[in-house]
Amino acid sequence: MEKAVLKISVTGSDTKAGSAGFTLIELLVVLAILVMVAAAFPVALNRALPGRRVNAAAEKLASSVRELETLSITSGQPVRRKVNELAVSFPSSTRLTMTSRDGRTVDSFVVFPDGSTTGGYFEIVDGVHRRALVVSELTGRAILESRDP
Repeated sequence: MEKAVLKISVTGSDTKAGSAGFTLIELLVVLAILVMVAAAFPVALNRALPGRRVNAAAEKLASSVRELETLSITSGQPVRRKVNELAVSFPSSTRLTMTSRDGRTVDSFVVFPDGSTTGGYFEIVDGVHRRALVVSELTGRAILESRDP
């Protein structure tokens, strides 16, 4: 005695033994899932963006300090820049402050031809993300530090 096998798809319709493929409903369900995943991606990216902006701004600031050192050495003259001039290309949500070694807020930064600087502590902030650039007074060496919570 032979048993008859009846195949039924997810939608409940009969399928013939030789047919293969997906129903329209199955394809639409998969498409809806992909749309939801794609919609969640920008939200996740937005949360990571402020941290990336802070990192980029800190690297740009370190590069600007090195550029000022080069300019001072080649010209043989001290080079002075206001802190807000150093932050000109930062996004509007990113703040830059500079404090001296003794904790006073400073509005300008000077690099001397011998490589020394007025030194200081630059802090770049965007939301809860923070990054610090510490510039040595004696050597002018700039060191990036992470300040994320």
